Amino acid sequence: ARVSMWRAVGIGGLFVGLTSGLFYANCIAVDKYRTHALASIRADAPTVRTDDQFDVAVIGGGIVGLATARELQRRRPSDRIVVLEKEHAVAAHQSSHSSGVIHAGIYYNEGSHRARLCVRGAHMMYDYCAAHNIPTKRCGKLIVATEARELPQLLSLYQRALANGVPDVQFVEGAENIRALEPHVTGHAAIYSPFTGIVDYGEVARSFAREFEAAGGVVRCGHRVMRVHSIREEGTG
Repeated sequence: ARVSMWRAVGIGGLFVGLTSGLFYANCIAVDKYRTHALASIRADAPTVRTDDQFDVAVIGGGIVGLATARELQRRRPSDRIVVLEKEHAVAAHQSSHSSGVIHAGIYYNEGSHRARLCVRGAHMMYDYCAAHNIPTKRCGKLIVATEARELPQLLSLYQRALANGVPDVQFVEGAENIRALEPHVTGHAAIYSPFTGIVDYGEVARSFAREFEAAGGVVRCGHRVMRVHSIREEGTG
């Protein structure tokens, strides 16, 4: 299979590539003028030949790659965008095998991008899941000081959570009050974050893929990217 693209998209400045699959991309060339990807087919796969052109390629069909492709397709609907994933389905690895926590934004330094984006992202995740009928559970989280010497650090973390705008965060004092929230936990004090929750991020990723494809994007599973190099278009100097 041959896939040619105008640009290839890296996540966080890096190209995200996974491993194995029936189709192997032997070469992806990245250039501001044009990009080419050449894929060879394993001997045990059926013989298929295609020649598609794309404007953007996103390498890796996990939740980050799919979210990136989905947003690019929304912002640039006239572009032809492809996601290349080496497995036979999207979200086959970390995206569907994590603890699934929707973090509330407690730990990040006040005023940092991480703090701001974590709090905002949690709101957006709950809203997205509600709009797309993806179950979430706001089970909450306790961060416990089990020893008295840990209290100053816990209080500092609580002040950080307040500064970051974490919704409904509470400082709980005394073992009895902690046990009222979680009978199997004891300690001197705790931070209680009822906004913290869990979700199946694999299902979120699959929802992103469906939206991306409905908007005109293409997901190519079973495509492994092997190399990336630049090829200048003829006539560009």
